Amino acid sequence: MPAKNVQPADPVRKTSPITEPTGDEATVQMTDENESCFWNDEKFKHGEMISAGGQAYVCNFGNWMKM
Repeated sequence: MPAKNVQPADPVRKTSPITEPTGDEATVQMTDENESCFWNDEKFKHGEMISAGGQAYVCNFGNWMKM
């Protein structure tokens, strides 16, 4: 599935945290809400990809991970 092109993050809109890729495993408690990511108030499901300003991101349990 190709990444959806979006506008750069707007600081006045809801956008989930952006993280760097990591090789470390983390234990997290899963709920539907923390599996979803937001970008400028738009909700995305875990595993969905977006592209903003030439940078690709994937929704990873409530955080955007840089690709």
